[in-house]
Amino acid sequence: MGIEKELSPGEPTGGEGQGLTLAKLPPDWASAIAAFETGPRVAEIFPAVLRDGFVACKRQELNTFALNVSDFEIETYLESV
Repeated sequence: MGIEKELSPGEPTGGEGQGLTLAKLPPDWASAIAAFETGPRVAEIFPAVLRDGFVACKRQELNTFALNVSDFEIETYLESV
């Protein structure tokens, strides 16, 4: 995308990048899926059918994980009741 539009990568960053103002990553899986789905560059890179299929797949995975309670969760909540 950057090459096709002849975008400049900008100046190199030295050190560990402290002090830079960078975009924050989504804090959880559901937010990451939503950010991907609505991302302006995603629409430029992927056809809608591929994007929509990927989002549906990730939401299905998220829902499947949400239905399963881990041993850690069981132990944590049993101790707090």
